[in-house]
Amino acid sequence: MALVPGQEWGEPVDAPGAVQVVQSDQELSAVISRGEVGPFQVIGGDLARTIGSHRARMNAAPWRCVPVDRIRIVTERGQTHAVAHVLMRRSWWRGPVTLIANAEFRGKWDVAPRAHPGDGLLDVIEMSATMSRRARFQAWKRVRSGTHLPHPDLRSRQVTMAAWNFSNPQRIWVDGKYWHKATEVQVEVLPEDFRLLV
Repeated sequence: MALVPGQEWGEPVDAPGAVQVVQSDQELSAVISRGEVGPFQVIGGDLARTIGSHRARMNAAPWRCVPVDRIRIVTERGQTHAVAHVLMRRSWWRGPVTLIANAEFRGKWDVAPRAHPGDGLLDVIEMSATMSRRARFQAWKRVRSGTHLPHPDLRSRQVTMAAWNFSNPQRIWVDGKYWHKATEVQVEVLPEDFRLLV
């Protein structure tokens, strides 16, 4: 279901009884990949921070069940899934850097300010291979507050699917964990793939 501006995301539910609490993006991705159906509550990691479930509930507001997208990643070496983001790079300081985001945050960085984990889109931020070290350092200082965009050497777009062919193998991190190197990478959004309680 498409998000409608001004309309609340998800639907109210009664106080959850049996809910599987997970601590991180990696743990959430693992339990979903095993075929577990939830409902889940994620209390740590970048997806939790994006949806506001990383803090203890301080009021009696109704719980909401929200549909969340997932990312499928396919390379010449295999495939996997992510719930928050995929990072591809050889170095921060030279060459291309590409982030595919389902969550707004990556660690302390507000790297994809427009990303929403339930909009059926992936936010792609691409750093030009020709971006100077000085410009990279300036962008790095601004990314914590989400003010690194717009920038002439940073391309931001929203996609449902995208593919890259790199001349040099890129290191790939999935939900913050190193996966492997690859030269051919394809990503695809899996809309409303699972449900979270917030």
